[in-house]
Amino acid sequence: MRSKKPKTGRIMAGRPSESAKNHWGARCLVVFGILASLFIANILLGKAGVTFGWDLSFLLSDVGEYLVLLFAALFFTIATLIRESRADTRDGDSGPDPAS
Repeated sequence: MRSKKPKTGRIMAGRPSESAKNHWGARCLVVFGILASLFIANILLGKAGVTFGWDLSFLLSDVGEYLVLLFAALFFTIATLIRESRADTRDGDSGPDPAS
């Protein structure tokens, strides 16, 4: 019978492994890039539609733009926090210095 090896992305003892942190941080940045590109493309196409008189029915509404921008900011913040926590564990820092 074969012995099963633990997968590298699993959470062990309540803490995610380093490869799991790298994986989620990278995914969050990819999602951020897609959402930010969608937001910028929507803005540019809307401006082009006004300037050249194009009838572009597929543009996002105001609420749609807000939600895309909200989720882009959320994923960017999550990716930043993941990368910062990874850097803190690598440096051996356990958190902010206690108040003296």
